[in-house]
Amino acid sequence: MTKKPVFDYLPGAESFLDPSREDANRPHDARAVIIPFGLEATVTYGRGTAKGPAAILTASQQIELFDEELWREPYKDYGIATLREPPIQTPIAGALAQLSRLVEAVLDAGKFPFVLGGEHSLTAGAINPFAAAYRDLAVLQLDAHPDLRDSYRGERLSHGAAMRRVLDHDHVQIVSVGIRSISAE
Repeated sequence: MTKKPVFDYLPGAESFLDPSREDANRPHDARAVIIPFGLEATVTYGRGTAKGPAAILTASQQIELFDEELWREPYKDYGIATLREPPIQTPIAGALAQLSRLVEAVLDAGKFPFVLGGEHSLTAGAINPFAAAYRDLAVLQLDAHPDLRDSYRGERLSHGAAMRRVLDHDHVQIVSVGIRSISAE
């Protein structure tokens, strides 16, 4: 018998989206799970990515939930819960393995994981469980840089090599949107 993971959910008042929405305090019923993961390990210009998930969670509580195209509030169809952000392991390889385990546990629970980061290097950790589960996977990348270097400043797990790590999986494709500058590599 497989043991179900025990998730440490935030209370509705601290969760993603409107804290007074009807599903805010029923995280076990949610089909989508927000995973805050403020990784800040290989940044090279400015700091602050570690604070990203908390800032997004706070700002999300000001979002209007009605969708004028669907003419309803779609979150009610699936429910959203938010995990408490874990202490992030070091070094970077440990952090990415930790994130992979979190994403995999959410997938195994039959829920959709949605990672809020931190720096780009977390992408490989978030994608690895999807790459293991799906033989035909496309990743949509919204970014100013392709992050396709094999390594950056000597680090293969760097933010500048994040999408190259995604392409380490032969059956994964990337669709990149918003790229404005690239390196020769």
